[in-house]
Amino acid sequence: MHPVGSSSPGRLRLHAAGAAAAAGWALLAWRSHAEAGQIGWMLIVVAIAWAALALAWRAMPAPPAPARAILIWAVIFRVAGLLALPLMEDDHHRFLWDGHRFAVTGNPYAEPPQASFADATVAPEFRAVLDRINHPDMPTVYGPATQWAFRAAHAIAPAQLWPWKLILLGAELAI
Repeated sequence: MHPVGSSSPGRLRLHAAGAAAAAGWALLAWRSHAEAGQIGWMLIVVAIAWAALALAWRAMPAPPAPARAILIWAVIFRVAGLLALPLMEDDHHRFLWDGHRFAVTGNPYAEPPQASFADATVAPEFRAVLDRINHPDMPTVYGPATQWAFRAAHAIAPAQLWPWKLILLGAELAI
């Protein structure tokens, strides 16, 4: 049996599985910018990623697992996520709006988004965010810690999702 640090068949399969999964996540990130047909692509990529993982898992040597290699692949997968648009969810519009309201009023809990529908002072980029919030009749449900993170993302780049993704990536890496 080869040591974990060498070019063992298990390690090569791990990197092949990582490369296959990374290619799939990159494809999904690219496809997320298209208008339709995302669910089929997502199912195909997830099936391929699970199959690649199963092949790599079967060939892995006994513990310790190559933690460094796994961490590197995890970061590569997250980079694909940074480049992707959200699919099948729309909560990010509320995150952007809450960060904006926190910055403007100091209190994201004061009023529901629909209170701003007739506000002519809402900037065009936030008008688009406001128009896509689900349940605009309800005040935010997100807690204070997330509100501060939404506010920080807003301070970096208002009405943009990438700062929020970077904050989440940083939190994940810290953990």
